[in-house]
Amino acid sequence: MVNAKNLLLLALLFSACSKEEITPVVNTSPPTQSEVKYVLKVEAGAGGKVDIAEGTYPKGTEVTIRATPNNFFNFSGWSNGKSENPLKLVMDKDISLKAEFVKQDLNLTFSYTEFSEPVLPPSPEGLAYIKINDVPHLIIPFADLKTTKVDYLRIFQFDEKAKKIVDKTKSIFKTISEVGYPKSPLIVKDFNKDGFLDLFLVDHGQENSMINGRWEGGYLLMYYGSANGFIKQNFPGITDKKLFYHHADVGDYDNDGDLDIISQRWSSASERVPADNTVAILKNNQGKFEIITLEKPLDSVGSVLFTNLDDDPFLEVMCATYRNDQGSLWAWDPMANTTNVINNKMGPYEIHDLVEISNAKGKRILIFPEDYQGKKTPILTTSDNGKTISSSTDMFDFQGRDVIVNDFNGDGLADIFTYYGNDGEWTSSSYGPLTKSIYLNTGNNTFANPQEVKDIFGKDFTSFIGKLFYPLESTPEGYKFLRFEEFWPSPFPKAAEIVILKMK
Repeated sequence: MVNAKNLLLLALLFSACSKEEITPVVNTSPPTQSEVKYVLKVEAGAGGKVDIAEGTYPKGTEVTIRATPNNFFNFSGWSNGKSENPLKLVMDKDISLKAEFVKQDLNLTFSYTEFSEPVLPPSPEGLAYIKINDVPHLIIPFADLKTTKVDYLRIFQFDEKAKKIVDKTKSIFKTISEVGYPKSPLIVKDFNKDGFLDLFLVDHGQENSMINGRWEGGYLLMYYGSANGFIKQNFPGITDKKLFYHHADVGDYDNDGDLDIISQRWSSASERVPADNTVAILKNNQGKFEIITLEKPLDSVGSVLFTNLDDDPFLEVMCATYRNDQGSLWAWDPMANTTNVINNKMGPYEIHDLVEISNAKGKRILIFPEDYQGKKTPILTTSDNGKTISSSTDMFDFQGRDVIVNDFNGDGLADIFTYYGNDGEWTSSSYGPLTKSIYLNTGNNTFANPQEVKDIFGKDFTSFIGKLFYPLESTPEGYKFLRFEEFWPSPFPKAAEIVILKMK
């Protein structure tokens, strides 16, 4: 039998054992090296990125960090004074670093050391940007409408490492062509489908003296690309006819898979054409061209456009007159061999160019009269294939140079670039704000100037007035332009700057 005294002893014994079991054991020895951890923080400055933003690492861990500059930036170093990239760190403390980047110097100088210096200024009409074996090149005609001097269609290679634009005309063009004065966009296409881009340019000829009441005229220039440069082509009846050319367009009018060319042509001092002013199709047959001339034009021809004017699958030729009295739009259907007047009340305009813009919202044709005297000649527009023509309310002031169609803000819609000037054109002060040269498609084939234009380095070009800008290509960062310095009235360009623009 357990008495009260024994119960008391048992309770005291149980209490002592319980306290002893839950007493914590305190480790007073120092932690091992692997248990000590440090924090690494890495920040990227403007113009690049880093592969590690933040991490925690045991003491003694070796960590490698890498900085990657964005396009058009260079890595300049780390905030701790180190310049190695990638950089190796040993984590023996908390570390905070910043990768620094600087913008590339995109200023380039023209080098004429491989060829003679030009004797005439460059022409804003007929410029073209082209890549040869992935190397950027710029084609520039050097010409003057009113002089007796001649220069050449030249090609320049971009050498951004050497910060130069080098004249490569002698090495790339196997036969060098003189140019009187270009009057059409330089068309860059693969006409013979051999994988190399080809070149087609209209040489209008100079207007310095008349012979028997006619200008002397110029030639059509065709070069086929190859692995070793551009080879000049001769197609009898086409490239050997010295006429007074004004405009051309390209398209596959007969759906045979080959790109054809429309050529506007006036009689010259040495050659005659039907009605002294007509249009011809340069029909492409697997890289060989033959000419089909319209023998009975309905009216004069200033500019031409391949477009579909009816319900069949073939393209027709739209022709716009070039005169100061009441002009017209008329059409030639080469497949049916018929002609018809579209609109005989176009107005007293010398038409320089025709441009078609099409998307899901339909088709719109823009008609660009020349405006050399600053008379504020309107840009004309039609959305019903010319049946009704009106003055554009969303586009204005065209200087009579190439109209460039491309997507300048990366929204998938065709935008337009022209050269905006002030009244009294063709003077050194005729250039206006850059934004007035850019027309962004609003999505329904109407256009608006961008509200803001900045380059990737933050420089604001919204109200910038400068010399000639020329569009090059779209990049992930923005659209790349070349801004010429000393372009006009200097005899030839000496410097240029690549500008990557973002538009809103």
